[in-house]
Amino acid sequence: MPMSIEAWSDACYTFSHDFDQQQGPRPNVSCNYVLPEPALFANHSQDDSRQAYFAMYLKLRLVIMYRIRSKGMLECLRSAGDWRKILGLELHGTKKDSQAGKIRGKFIADMQAELDNANINLDLADLHKVVPSWCGIQYPEEIPDSVCKEILQEIFTISFKLELAMADQYLYQLQPDGFDSVELEEGEQPMFDELDALTYEEWKVKVSVFLPGFTAEGNTGFSSRDQATRRAAMYKLYRVMCGWRGGMPGIHENTHRLAAKLVDKAVSCKDMDTAKYHIAFHYVATFADFFKHAPVLPHLL
Repeated sequence: MPMSIEAWSDACYTFSHDFDQQQGPRPNVSCNYVLPEPALFANHSQDDSRQAYFAMYLKLRLVIMYRIRSKGMLECLRSAGDWRKILGLELHGTKKDSQAGKIRGKFIADMQAELDNANINLDLADLHKVVPSWCGIQYPEEIPDSVCKEILQEIFTISFKLELAMADQYLYQLQPDGFDSVELEEGEQPMFDELDALTYEEWKVKVSVFLPGFTAEGNTGFSSRDQATRRAAMYKLYRVMCGWRGGMPGIHENTHRLAAKLVDKAVSCKDMDTAKYHIAFHYVATFADFFKHAPVLPHLL
């Protein structure tokens, strides 16, 4: 498994103690996943089955990424159970006359139609003939642990970015016309900053420039091995979450105070770690409270 980032793992662990995992979803809000949970691979008890999951992910990776790009992340959300069925296509449902076989057949037919429409040359009817490949190298037999680790890192990174974008789409509260020209009383602080916008399209453009990797492919900075890069990414995440006013609890005053220290080059290691923990905790708590499951966290490779 890729290495966890201390602030994120500690925040998630603390929050999980009081989180009710039996909660039902919010009305009109999906609680599914845009990519398979890394735990589906890492926690599988049998090596052969785990290898089959990795192999199937690589075989379908082109299809999965194409669907996200063409349909958008909200149209590609699947339950953990559905992802388990997809990754196990060569383990379960191979008998065509069984119920599992019918489900498998329908899934393959639907995906094949999308591939054909996109002129992608891949025949899913003969999945057993498709050789898994990663970074241009084919793995007809066992997939090395080092490659499995890179695959998980990709899933962690893409899932985190897309979940962050999804949370932002639901939770950012657009500002009213003229919000930036409101007259303030002496000493009164404005309730907006330069990221605020009248339309969500404008907000997305501002955020994608402010937080590198937020919508484009690439490292967001949260998993960088450079401490200064991770610190800057955490501060930028804090700034983005300041706009999440859509009916969720706001950022605690203490978190505001700690986050301000992240831009101070002379900040102590203790204050820096405390600030990163509080920002990560707010993200984890807000996401889980809204989507009713814990978010996928960034990891180190």
